[in-house]
Amino acid sequence: MKSLKTVALGVIIIASFIFVINELPKVFVSVKSSSQGSDTNTGTLAAPFRTIHKGMSYLRSGDTLYIRAGTYDESFGSEMAFDNSGATSWNQAITIAAYPGEQVTLKPSSGYRVFTFDLPKYAFIILDGLIMDATNVTINGVKITRGTGAPSHHIWIKNSVIRNAPSQGVLTTNGADGNRFTNVDVYANGFTCSGYATLDFCHGMYISANNNIIEYSKIHGNAGWGVQVYDEAGTISNNIIRYNLVYDNAAAGLRGVGIGLYSGPGHEAYGNIVWGNNYGITMNYGATEAQVHDNIIYRNGGTYILDANGLNSAGIYNNTLINQDVPNPIPPIPGGGTTPINGQCGTTQNACVAGTLSDTADSATQYLWQCLGSNGGITASCSLPRPTTQYTLTISKGTSTGQGAVTSSPTGINCGTTCNASFNSGASVTLTATPSTGSTFAGWSGCTSVSGTSCTVTMNAARSVTAMFNIATTNQSPSVNGGADRAITLPTNSVSLTGAATDDGLPAGSTLTVTWSRV
Repeated sequence: MKSLKTVALGVIIIASFIFVINELPKVFVSVKSSSQGSDTNTGTLAAPFRTIHKGMSYLRSGDTLYIRAGTYDESFGSEMAFDNSGATSWNQAITIAAYPGEQVTLKPSSGYRVFTFDLPKYAFIILDGLIMDATNVTINGVKITRGTGAPSHHIWIKNSVIRNAPSQGVLTTNGADGNRFTNVDVYANGFTCSGYATLDFCHGMYISANNNIIEYSKIHGNAGWGVQVYDEAGTISNNIIRYNLVYDNAAAGLRGVGIGLYSGPGHEAYGNIVWGNNYGITMNYGATEAQVHDNIIYRNGGTYILDANGLNSAGIYNNTLINQDVPNPIPPIPGGGTTPINGQCGTTQNACVAGTLSDTADSATQYLWQCLGSNGGITASCSLPRPTTQYTLTISKGTSTGQGAVTSSPTGINCGTTCNASFNSGASVTLTATPSTGSTFAGWSGCTSVSGTSCTVTMNAARSVTAMFNIATTNQSPSVNGGADRAITLPTNSVSLTGAATDDGLPAGSTLTVTWSRV
């Protein structure tokens, strides 16, 4: 028996490090600083390497390379220094993975792709938990293909992200068969599309090989198709697209199908939820014996399911086609071992094949349903909060002669400028009046209760409230020169007089008499 070897790598740029485990995967919990990573190290966890390429040079069949958290400026092609050409099953796979619970981003500053697998020595390779950001490369995120000899094959990408590729997010070609994509988020690819006539020739996933599986993934927001299965020779076969969310593709504003099955026999799409594309699922260009079943398809711009050549009608069955006016939820990824259940929970469609549905309103929820799965499935249920009714609150200032503002808590009213807003049914809204300079607050009308400049309104219906502001009264001290029977004109809007008369300048012994009267 060979002894267990462990080799660790450090991180490049802003990460900690990477380590390789020969023969058996193992989880390490130590965290080291990036300063310890060096490609001249021995490769232990205590003395890790710095680059992924260095770690790859130690990989043999069955090994795992763990990459610690960080962003790596490395791209990978035929220079990858490992050879797994002798592997014949996934039990002999080489795994390149993010360390559990840590985020690893591969973002090369240049190059054609993040990963290019184009040699037969790259076989039964697993990429797990990696963010592949192709922003700075010139072509694809990942390409699995044939170089000068036999092709790569059996590449499994899982629990990963592939984004921002100028052309295809994923491209498989030239006999590079047997690949698998599980729980992969593929988005924002194809918006440069160099070498193609228009952006709708660049897709999230372009499958041009045999026996590939795309499952439990999200493919969305790509320039052209979400998934295109196509080969000009028309000879590819048996690709499976299952249990994915495929939505909002054709993001370049041109053509774009959610899932396109073309060029050969035996392709299958099932258990997918497809919406927001120009078409749902299409079959064309020599597709035969295709199977399209148990999908949910809605709010696509064209035909939900199109069998353009009429060669696949026997394989199209048990799909749920929902009126295009249904809103777009993002439901959970279906599948996962439990057969879903057909049920409408509010505006969220829960896809399954059997069950007993009840839809009732109660004091807590508007929609409440529960049904039992088939084929060993478990009970599935969901509930949505009762939709909230809102009422409009309108503020006016009536016949006010003064100026002021009214604000609300919760926010919404700022009158001033915004004198109406909608609030949830039953909400208690507190209004506060603030007079402008030279004005005073005169009072409220239409409130549920009042406390000074505050007004409380219970929103059990549409409500209108008036806030009154008046010009401020001015109490000025009148003055007049001495003399008998002098009249004093009071300042405008005065309502009271305060102060005292003085006898400055009167002869000694004189008496000053002051009488106020309104004239």
